[in-house]
Amino acid sequence: MEIANFRETLFMADIAKRAEVQPEEPAVAGVSRMADYLWDEVWNHADQTASGDADALHDMRVAIRRLRSLLQNFEG
Repeated sequence: MEIANFRETLFMADIAKRAEVQPEEPAVAGVSRMADYLWDEVWNHADQTASGDADALHDMRVAIRRLRSLLQNFEG
């Protein structure tokens, strides 16, 4: 049985670090910074997705799923 080759697993804390969220800033600012980062990730794959690259499509869908999760966790 072949084991699938998984991409790097990211957690919200990892995304916050990549988005350069600072612990002393208000939560809404950190969430906004993370949303901006994930939105950019979505669009970074748009051109390749449009040209038929299946890996780029996968990465784009993962970024969308993470963005949706972020928004659901912080709604209201």
